[in-house]
Amino acid sequence: MPVLRQRTIAGLAPTEDLIHMMEGMGIDTGVDLEKLIEAVWLAEEVVGHPLWGHVSKAGPRPRGKKLYAMDMPFVETLDHARHFIKGPAAYDGAPSPWKETIKSPQRPDSMNGDAANATPGQTSERWLPL
Repeated sequence: MPVLRQRTIAGLAPTEDLIHMMEGMGIDTGVDLEKLIEAVWLAEEVVGHPLWGHVSKAGPRPRGKKLYAMDMPFVETLDHARHFIKGPAAYDGAPSPWKETIKSPQRPDSMNGDAANATPGQTSERWLPL
């Protein structure tokens, strides 16, 4: 019977996850989270494997002007998931379940003519990080 080994870490939280949590709690860290995430991506390239953080994979919780497009296509790969910094080009060619652009009174900007004339999966820059 093979021996199963569980990988453990030293109990340290990934920096980007910690910064995201603290900012979500209203603690101003003075850290540019997007730059930190880009540094994590670079570190992953250097070490040759994914690191432990979750925010660097899925992105920070979208809010305000950084909300994701309601009609974005499926996000199936880690490269697609980087759309929160790289924009919609990160998931170009991904399958989309939407046959038409989604509109919502909860997002008045989706009700304007630009969103109404957009093709499924196409988004404006309204949700991209500033």
